[in-house]
Amino acid sequence: MAKCMKCGRPVQEGVSICRTCNPGHLPTPAPRQVHGVLAVTLIVAAVVMGLVSMWLFGEDSGNSDLEVTGLRLAMQTPTSRTYEITVSNSGETDAHIFCRLVAVDENGATLVTGRGEAERDIPAGGSGAVEVTLETAVEPTEVNPECA
Repeated sequence: MAKCMKCGRPVQEGVSICRTCNPGHLPTPAPRQVHGVLAVTLIVAAVVMGLVSMWLFGEDSGNSDLEVTGLRLAMQTPTSRTYEITVSNSGETDAHIFCRLVAVDENGATLVTGRGEAERDIPAGGSGAVEVTLETAVEPTEVNPECA
């Protein structure tokens, strides 16, 4: 004998939900209906994710050619150091810049990393600066910038 899908009470063969759990005697959806709803939901979700990614990252996000052209210590406190990274964009499109700094000690071990973002896009053929603050009281031996 079959059992109710919700509560486990015995039901007739071919019935999936008992009268207590389904007082209106509504028919259960067919497997094709369930699979159809799932397929449509997945397709809609994929389209929405594609549209959101185009909106967030833009169509021309891969056409900029970035190069770090400068790094200087802009400000120092006893517990932090703020560096200014100069980046040039020799690409064909404007670029929104994200930079990462890695501070290394004399043994080559990573002391701390920091991330920064340009306040505005760097135009094609132009340059701009990004500030990144490293929270460390230790003087790093080397600071390596990476920008994208």
